[in-house]
Amino acid sequence: MDKVKATHTGTRGHERYFFNPADPETVSRAVSEFVADSATFISAIDWTEPFIAVLISFHVLLALWVVLTRNNQTLTASNFVAIGVLALAAQPLNYLASQHWATFSRTNYFDAQGVFMSIMWAGPLMIELIFCVIMLVRQAGDMVVKVKREQLKRKPTAKSKASKKDQ
Repeated sequence: MDKVKATHTGTRGHERYFFNPADPETVSRAVSEFVADSATFISAIDWTEPFIAVLISFHVLLALWVVLTRNNQTLTASNFVAIGVLALAAQPLNYLASQHWATFSRTNYFDAQGVFMSIMWAGPLMIELIFCVIMLVRQAGDMVVKVKREQLKRKPTAKSKASKKDQ
């Protein structure tokens, strides 16, 4: 049987391996790497920094706003656009933050790859965007059902008018 081609090259230290999703060993290795890297990331953050608290508070308040406005189609669409713009701003914000980190932080978290910004800024925004998309699809589905019901209500009246003309 042919082996599945590698879809990702993983590195741990100096060792390189090919990620094969059909191979339990490489899946286990990738999960172990993810857990280790996550623990390293979490331990590297100074969670007492005020700007971290502000960032987390911003995401909590934004998520609360998105949930509270989920039934309003216009606000949901507006939220989607605004959050999309904020997510697109991650790279320029990372660049600015890497230049001026000392004014608001004790540690420079802003590397050239933007790992911190991806996880702490864009990650939560992507989750909120997915929620907005789900709500917009649900609202569109509700609208289709509403329109179809209205069509079905009007259809018998059109037939009854035609039958009255025949008489």
